[in-house]
Order: sequence, then C-alpha cells, then structure tokens
Amino acid sequence: MKIKILFTFILLFTLILSCQPDPPKNPDKEKKDQDQQTTEGIDPDEEALLKKGDPPPLPEWALTPTKKKSIGRIQPKSKVVSLQLENGERINFNPPFQIHQIGNLKETDNGVVMPVRIERGKYWLRGDIDTFQIKINLSAGTNLYDKPKGVLAGFVSSPIIVQIKKVKKDWVRISHKLNEKCSPVFLKVWVKKSALLKTMKKNVKYPAVFSKKLPSRQLNLDAPLFSVYGRRRSGKNSSDDIILQLPMCNDQDQVILVKKRIRGKKGRTRVYFKPSKDAKFMVRGWMDKEMATGQEKGSCNCRTQIPESKSSGSFSATGSLDYKTRTPLPLFATPKTNSKPIGMIMPSPIVKASQYYKNEKFAVIEIEPDLKLYTPWHDDYFFP
Repeated sequence: MKIKILFTFILLFTLILSCQPDPPKNPDKEKKDQDQQTTEGIDPDEEALLKKGDPPPLPEWALTPTKKKSIGRIQPKSKVVSLQLENGERINFNPPFQIHQIGNLKETDNGVVMPVRIERGKYWLRGDIDTFQIKINLSAGTNLYDKPKGVLAGFVSSPIIVQIKKVKKDWVRISHKLNEKCSPVFLKVWVKKSALLKTMKKNVKYPAVFSKKLPSRQLNLDAPLFSVYGRRRSGKNSSDDIILQLPMCNDQDQVILVKKRIRGKKGRTRVYFKPSKDAKFMVRGWMDKEMATGQEKGSCNCRTQIPESKSSGSFSATGSLDYKTRTPLPLFATPKTNSKPIGMIMPSPIVKASQYYKNEKFAVIEIEPDLKLYTPWHDDYFFP
C-alpha cells in the first residue's frame, strides 16, 4: 500500500515538471528581439527625432550669408573648374553646377580672376575663379584696340568667346582663338573693361571704317605665315605691335584685302582681315609690303587631330551619405568666429559631421567626399 502511494506521488510530480515552460536560453537576445519588434516600421529620421530636439537658432557670431546679385551666368571652358576660397584653398567642381559672376574682374600676381558664386545641389560657395577656366562672351558692337588708349584695330559684329590675359586699369587684354582644328592662332587685342560688363548685344552692323571704301584686291590664299600689326610703323620691339598672326592654309573662307598697287618693298601697308565672309569680327591693321605683293607662297602643317586635355580632380557625390543637416547652416573656410561665411548649405544629406576638437563652437562637415568645411556646431543641427 505504501509502495502504491509513493508511486502515485512520483508520477504526479513528474507530470507537474513536464508542464513547466522551458527557461529562455538567451534572455538578452530575446529582450533585443522584442525591442526591435516595437520599433519596426519607424523611419530612421523619425527615430532620430525621438532622441533629438528641434534645431536651436544659430549663435550670434554666425552671420547668415546672402547671395549677391548676379552680373551674369558664366559657362566653363572645361568640365572641371577650380574655385579658390578666401583662405587660398581650392575646390574642384565636376558638373552639374552653375557659375554666376558676382563682381568685377581683378588682377592678381598669378593672373586675372573673377569673383563668382558656384551653386551645386543644396549648397553654394563663393570665391574667385581664374578667367582662363571660363568662357567670356564679348558683346557685339565692341571696338578692339592695339594698345590701351591705342588705335582702332578691329570691331566685333556678333559675340565672340574670349580669354582674359591682362588687366591694366580700365583696359583688358583679351585673346580670341581662331582655326581651332588646324594650326590654331590667336587674336590678341585690348578692349575697355566696361565692354565686358555692358548689356550683351547679339548683332551689330559694321561701322563705315570696316564696310566702305575697302581695298578690292584679295591676297592669295596660299601665302605663308604673316603678321598683322596694329601700327603702320614698328616700335622698338615690333613683336609688341602684332595683333594677329595668320597661316593661310588655303582656307577659302578667309578674306584678306590689300591695296591693288603696293609701292616700294619696305614698310607696311593697310590690310583688312575677316576669318570668313560672314565673320563675327573684322581686323583693320598693317602688314609688311613684301608679303602684301602676294609673290611669296607657302603652306601650313594642318593639325586635325589635336589631343583633348584631360581634367584632373573631381567633385562627386558617389559615397555613403549617412548624415544630414537639419537646418540651413552658413559655411566657413576657417574655424574662426570672426571670419565671414563663404556659402550656405540647406537641409540635405552629407557624408559626415562632427564637433571640431580645436574649436568646439564649430563642426567640421564633409559635404561630399573630400570636401570639408566648417559650420556652427550643435548636436541638434545634424542627423544622426
């Protein structure tokens, strides 16, 4: 009897134990899975908002830059352009971007620069750009001179693209490329600085000095290389008087008019030059008499396969943009509270943002790969 009761008790105890749930093998993992289920479906930005407050106002020392009025939009000559900031640092830009002129040309030790604003996506920066990087349209109706306050050497009837070479007070020396596909040459003359800033005109008739009572004889198109001078008489250095050098290359479009009768073999005679019959500009200068007789013949080596220049440096957005700016922020070239901002960035994805360890008032942000600038720092200015 006792054995039967003992057996019954053991059986009941075994049944009770078998009904208890198994203890969790990894309590921490189970808790993490439960937390993940509660936050599943929440947008990362919304999740960050739960942890961060609204962005506070900018500090008083952080001035908000404004866009200066644009004088005009500028087209680059190549895909990559280099913008120089006020601290001397240079930033390379790849398209897409827009260039806006915001000031008059300036001459520096390294050449001529133009104050510009470059806009790209959600941010913009201002600085200086070397004029050889951009296309500058010279308006129709512009007079060309051989020297500052010099003699009239040409006239532009339709806009041409020029490169700035030198600035001298109110005068600018320009260069215009001709014959790009075959032995390129350059027209090098002076224009008034105001001509670069006036309202653009598309078409203007040639004045009388370039359209009436012109010589009727056209120079042979197989003449060798010759120079067009701005002056009738040579100075101490005749090369300074040259405004254009021409290899003829049997170009049937070129128009070179000289007098029918060339008296004497020395000195210079008047010449009128147009790159083509319907050319955008015309040159009025002087050439050596022995060349104007048309007795000498020659040819040029035509280079039809000119290698294209390769651009170096880039500014791409192909990277991991894990951070975001939450409020409009001024951009600085240097982490100094007394410095002026050089641009602005709107709320947008960026590569990284962190507090600058040398000056805790600033954040160093990487807007795109390898582009690092400074903004005011506050943890609530950025995600995450």
